[in-house]
Amino acid sequence: FGLSEKALTLQLLDEIPDHSLTVLDKGFMSAELMGKLRRGGQERHYIVPAKSNQRRELIEGTIDDGIVKMVVSGPARKFDPELGTHWRARAVRRKDADGKETYLLTSLTDKKRFPAATIAQLHRQRWKIETSYRELKQSMMGMALSLRSQSVEATRQEIWGCLIAYNLVRLEMAGAAEEAECAPTEISFVLALHAFQFEMMHAAALH
Repeated sequence: FGLSEKALTLQLLDEIPDHSLTVLDKGFMSAELMGKLRRGGQERHYIVPAKSNQRRELIEGTIDDGIVKMVVSGPARKFDPELGTHWRARAVRRKDADGKETYLLTSLTDKKRFPAATIAQLHRQRWKIETSYRELKQSMMGMALSLRSQSVEATRQEIWGCLIAYNLVRLEMAGAAEEAECAPTEISFVLALHAFQFEMMHAAALH
């Protein structure tokens, strides 16, 4: 407790395997974190959204897909002298469904192996996972700070129980969407969960 998410992430870097890709939220975007992730192993890559106020200098390619150079701050260099004065990354511009533009910074610089569309798709996939975690934590668990179980084995069981319940709700949502001839994303997870909870409480009251 008392540590920031970035500080906790720095402690976990050694556990990231070689030949891997780590997709991060923009709150983790820093030269220090990206540099240590890359230097700590072989072919350890990242994708992270750029902050809206970040200054970047295009040195190769286009504004839609190019190599950019960014200044490393003085405090960051003092904390990690290996960073140097600048760091480089590939910047891919993507648009959300609502038209909002986002730049994704990545160490996957080989455009033939990793087209811009692939970079954007990988980030969208991470966001879907993030949304699922939010639904689990906020909607299903009511923002509980910790699990109720008091042992390791019981904690594992509780986690699996939550995941099974989540997927069952999602499965029923998919079935309902098929019957209604609409996309599953058009059905609210919260409303579906409340419907399940009401039916379960109603069934329990009948017995």
